Amino acid sequence: MELPLPKKYPLLMKDLRFDYINMKENGKISKHHYGSNYQSGHKPPVEKTIRLAQELADISHALPIDHTNAIYVRCDKERVDFMQALIMGSNGTPYGHGAYLFDIYFEDSYPNNPPKVNLMTTGSGQVRFNPNLYACGKVCLSLLGTWRGQAMENWDAKVSTLLQVLVSIQSIIMSEDIYFNEPGFEHEQGSV
Repeated sequence: MELPLPKKYPLLMKDLRFDYINMKENGKISKHHYGSNYQSGHKPPVEKTIRLAQELADISHALPIDHTNAIYVRCDKERVDFMQALIMGSNGTPYGHGAYLFDIYFEDSYPNNPPKVNLMTTGSGQVRFNPNLYACGKVCLSLLGTWRGQAMENWDAKVSTLLQVLVSIQSIIMSEDIYFNEPGFEHEQGSV
């Protein structure tokens, strides 16, 4: 008996949600927004390396993997501080059935500072999908420090994670309530 799509999709895709790839070309990280930060032979701080190892162990099994809601992550084989995430727009939102690529980089100050995240799916800088997703690739999210938020919404080195960032982009920014993402209109949510 053929399984229905909601049951089949996670079975088929679960092993693809996280993987390591080679992002280097000619000794450099290429085709990555933060590739200029790559330095051959650089040894990241131990605290950063340990924290990333812990997060990657968790994220490889925790990323959402549903036919209406999925996130896929790839890390460079040698420099896991360079990543890419493909966030699938959730069903029922203007982003539904779309695939949005984000480049991610963790500076040496990680986890004391949030990762850097840039939207690459912009039609070569021509498309702005949302008040929080700029055509230049900027992602405005208090968790990333690119938007001012309440203290509890900002990056906290002890508890904040990449998984939290990715799920927040998908569920808060890429939501059906785009209007309320516009600065000055967020207070109107629930009043319309």
